[in-house]
Amino acid sequence: TYIILEAKTQQQIPYHYHISKAEDIINRAGGVLVVQLYNRTADDKLDETTPVEFYMDCIKYTVKPGELIRVMPGNSITIEPYMFHRFYPEKAEGLLVVGEVSKVNDDNNDNIFLVKSTRYCEIEEDEPKVYPLCNEY
Repeated sequence: TYIILEAKTQQQIPYHYHISKAEDIINRAGGVLVVQLYNRTADDKLDETTPVEFYMDCIKYTVKPGELIRVMPGNSITIEPYMFHRFYPEKAEGLLVVGEVSKVNDDNNDNIFLVKSTRYCEIEEDEPKVYPLCNEY
C-alpha cells in the first residue's frame, strides 16, 4: 500500500492502533516522515508514562511517549499491534511518498482510532447507485 501525504499542510494519519496488524511504514521519497508512538492503556487512551520500544531498520530504540521520531527517505519503522501511532510529513514543500508492508487485516475491525470518526462521509443519495463503495456491498 502507498500513501501520499501533502507536506505543505502536514496532512496526517491520526492516532490509531491495530489489534492484529503489525506494519512496516517506509519513507519512500519526498522528505522526512515524522512518527509519534504511545503504548495503549487498558481504556484505549495514550499511555503518557511508559517508554515506547520499537524497531527502525532492524535496530531497537526506546523513546519517551509521543517523542518525535524522524524517518528519513529510504528508512522504515516497524509498528506492533496495540501501539498507538500517527504520522505526517515534516513541514516542507511537495509530496511525501510512504509505503506500508503489513499483515493482512480487516480494516473495519482492526483499526482503533483515538478520536472516533466514520471512515466515509455520509452520502445523501439523490440518484440510484451505479458504483457502490466497498462497504456498501
